[in-house]
Amino acid sequence: NRRSFFRNAEVRRALNYAVDRKTIVERAFRGHGIVADGPAWPLHWAHDASVTAYAYDPARAAALLEKALNAERAGGGRGSPNLKFVCLIPENFQLWERLALMVQRDLAEIGVDMVVESVPFDRFNQRIAEGDFDVVLMEMVSGFSVSRPFFFWHSGGLSNFSGYSSASTDRALDGLRRASGEAEYRDSFRQLQEATFNDPPAIFLAWGQTARAVSRRFDVLKAPGGDIRMTIGDWKLTAPSTRAAN
Repeated sequence: NRRSFFRNAEVRRALNYAVDRKTIVERAFRGHGIVADGPAWPLHWAHDASVTAYAYDPARAAALLEKALNAERAGGGRGSPNLKFVCLIPENFQLWERLALMVQRDLAEIGVDMVVESVPFDRFNQRIAEGDFDVVLMEMVSGFSVSRPFFFWHSGGLSNFSGYSSASTDRALDGLRRASGEAEYRDSFRQLQEATFNDPPAIFLAWGQTARAVSRRFDVLKAPGGDIRMTIGDWKLTAPSTRAAN
């Protein structure tokens, strides 16, 4: 968001409408993922499914982008007829390369030229820390806690390497930290969803899914919509007779 061509939220909204997340989940993740609609985990208990999310709409994306670029040129900006930028990815990460190429294809459909640059992993991390990139494709862990989205997307977040700043997103994240009850927390969570839709800090692609293999010697307590590892403290050994039957 430090780059001039990404400071306009309308440009970021256009790019979000341009990406076919459903196809990305089906092909890049082999179906083992969930379409992402922002930094708020869709399986979080406070997530509001009624909040508007980005759908794949290349026609709308192209119209929004054209409007934004025309406004920039009319205002004396040096915007070019086409948006062009470089996407940084680490070398030898096959899934990330596949994701980058799929996003590149989708953006090309609306006239955006995204060049993919692969660099060694140590250099990748160094350039992120230095802010030496247009766009970076990376994985961010979130899930049950909203502390990680706070670090990445709050204007004062310790890991806000992208330079994103939004008063409405800050208010929502601050509200989540200060919430004194369930209703207040739900309201702030919804505000976060709405704020990051209206002023998206990034293009959120997909939430990966993890598979776990567990010995039949354990009676596993499943967490609805969550990773069974989170309940490991409540696992019990199965009865010998049950174990034999398995």
